[in-house]
Amino acid sequence: MDVAAFDRLATTFAAFHAAFAPLFGRDEAQEHSEQYLRGLFVQHADRRNAENLAEAIAGASPRALQRFVTDSPWDDARVLTRLQRVVGTHLSAPDGVWVLDDSGFPKQGKHSVGVARQYCGQLSKQDTCQVAVSLSVANDHASLPIA
Repeated sequence: MDVAAFDRLATTFAAFHAAFAPLFGRDEAQEHSEQYLRGLFVQHADRRNAENLAEAIAGASPRALQRFVTDSPWDDARVLTRLQRVVGTHLSAPDGVWVLDDSGFPKQGKHSVGVARQYCGQLSKQDTCQVAVSLSVANDHASLPIA
């Protein structure tokens, strides 16, 4: 999504973020959470790291975003629970289904957890990769990762 497209959704995004901002604690952390999320939407680099996100957001600092992700004392379980409640209301329809999916991510090295020579769907063959299994709920309108 480019910045212009995001600007058209800015009011909706602000309301969405407002539901989560208090979970991040201090005002500074709340501001960094907004910058981080906005950066995820608008930056176009292949790698999503604090430096690339900060380049896409005016006034954001790579160091501050990195510190927000690694050192801020917010509880990710509380954020995930709130997300499930907010988005879940849109998915509670009779046409909803559970989706169990395994996704393979090709890897070069062996330093990441779970990296081994195994089947990788992205490559359609066995190779060095990392596999993640996710559970989601979905309907015709949206999907939500559960675990």
